Amino acid sequence: MSTRFEEKFAFIGAGNRAEAWIVRLIASGAVAPQQIMACDPCPGRLLQLATSFPGLLTTQQNGEGVEFAQIVLMGTPPGETHKVTALLRSQFRPEQIFISLAAGVPMQKLQEAAGNLPVVRVMANIPSMVGEGMNLVSYGSMLAPNVREFVSRLLGLFGRWQEVDENSIEAWGALCSVGPTYIFPVLEALASAAAASGLASDQALVASAQVLAGTARLVQMSDRSVQSLNQMIGLHTLPEEEVKRLFAGAYSEALSKLRGLARKMAA
Repeated sequence: MSTRFEEKFAFIGAGNRAEAWIVRLIASGAVAPQQIMACDPCPGRLLQLATSFPGLLTTQQNGEGVEFAQIVLMGTPPGETHKVTALLRSQFRPEQIFISLAAGVPMQKLQEAAGNLPVVRVMANIPSMVGEGMNLVSYGSMLAPNVREFVSRLLGLFGRWQEVDENSIEAWGALCSVGPTYIFPVLEALASAAAASGLASDQALVASAQVLAGTARLVQMSDRSVQSLNQMIGLHTLPEEEVKRLFAGAYSEALSKLRGLARKMAA
């Protein structure tokens, strides 16, 4: 049985993070466009979203979104999240659920700005658009069981999810939220190399994507180690140790930047 939500959703800040969730909410059939209000100071951005999702409600006034919705999702830039939340605090209602999609903004700051509203912190990743995400969630204190149950059902729309301790959320974020940026260049490089040998570029891209998706699915479903599965293929041409160092460096840099952002937002 498909998941269906009756609640109304407001996105405070309608950038890329908000759009990724809006795409999946509507495409999954879980939420009708009329149940979603996008709030953003940029009229052009709101027009773009309204054109892409007929029936979607839009406004430049964040307060209208808070008044409209039971689920308030903060998609503002991290540096603006605390300020915008504090400005809306007097309009929040006890029955609402507050979900922050802002990287780096700690729970303490969110709770301070939102008051007594149940606060949930989510670090999402872009495959959520097609229900194949790996999302991270941390919960504020004193949340009612029904809030956790609701958020669990909601996150299930976007793929897999994992509850993490906030102290480790940056380490998880460097893996999951930033992770697609490690994979997209690999996918593009494979498709480009194949196209350079004479294959049709569009077909090479589809095939490369399936190779990556199938390999990932094999790892998830098999009880064999990654090394064992790799050894099942006779021909190896990739300098694997070099690749491992490259990815380790990318992960370390992402983690350093996320931790730096978190320190800045906590100050």
